[in-house]
Amino acid sequence: MRLPGVRAIKAEELVSIDKKIVLVVGDRELAKQLGVGYLDEEEASELLQYLKRLLGGR
Repeated sequence: MRLPGVRAIKAEELVSIDKKIVLVVGDRELAKQLGVGYLDEEEASELLQYLKRLLGGR
Protein backbone atom coordinates (compact mmCIF):
# COMPACT_ATOMS: atom_id res chain seq x y z
CA MET A 1 0.00 0.00 0.00
CA ARG A 2 1.41 3.40 -0.95
CA LEU A 3 0.66 6.61 0.91
CA PRO A 4 2.22 10.00 0.29
CA GLY A 5 4.97 10.62 2.84
CA VAL A 6 4.97 7.03 4.11
CA ARG A 7 7.87 4.82 3.17
CA ALA A 8 8.66 1.27 4.17
CA ILE A 9 12.29 0.16 4.18
CA LYS A 10 14.21 -2.89 5.33
CA ALA A 11 16.38 -2.60 8.45
CA GLU A 12 19.57 -3.01 6.43
CA GLU A 13 18.55 -0.02 4.27
CA LEU A 14 18.16 2.25 7.31
CA VAL A 15 20.57 5.17 7.13
CA SER A 16 19.26 7.76 9.56
CA ILE A 17 16.13 8.17 11.66
CA ASP A 18 16.77 11.79 12.59
CA LYS A 19 13.67 13.99 12.22
CA LYS A 20 11.52 11.01 11.19
CA ILE A 21 8.67 9.08 12.74
CA VAL A 22 9.90 5.50 12.87
CA LEU A 23 7.87 2.36 13.53
CA VAL A 24 9.46 -1.06 13.34
CA VAL A 25 7.16 -3.84 12.19
CA GLY A 26 7.73 -7.36 13.44
CA ASP A 27 11.07 -6.92 15.23
CA ARG A 28 10.50 -5.77 18.80
CA GLU A 29 14.20 -6.04 19.73
CA LEU A 30 15.26 -3.75 16.86
CA ALA A 31 12.61 -1.21 17.89
CA LYS A 32 13.92 -1.34 21.45
CA GLN A 33 17.54 -0.88 20.29
CA LEU A 34 16.57 2.12 18.16
CA GLY A 35 14.26 3.60 20.78
CA VAL A 36 11.33 3.75 18.35
CA GLY A 37 7.79 2.41 18.16
CA TYR A 38 6.91 -1.21 17.46
CA LEU A 39 3.92 -2.73 15.64
CA ASP A 40 3.11 -6.28 14.73
CA GLU A 41 2.02 -6.90 11.13
CA GLU A 42 -1.70 -6.71 11.91
CA GLU A 43 -1.30 -3.41 13.75
CA ALA A 44 0.76 -1.98 10.89
CA SER A 45 -1.92 -2.99 8.39
CA GLU A 46 -4.62 -1.36 10.53
CA LEU A 47 -2.55 1.83 10.85
CA LEU A 48 -2.03 2.03 7.09
CA GLN A 49 -5.75 1.49 6.46
CA TYR A 50 -6.55 4.26 8.94
CA LEU A 51 -4.06 6.66 7.33
CA LYS A 52 -5.44 5.82 3.90
CA ARG A 53 -8.97 6.70 5.06
CA LEU A 54 -7.73 9.84 6.84
CA LEU A 55 -5.76 11.10 3.84
CA GLY A 56 -8.27 9.90 1.26
CA GLY A 57 -10.20 13.16 1.41
CA ARG A 58 -7.21 15.19 0.25
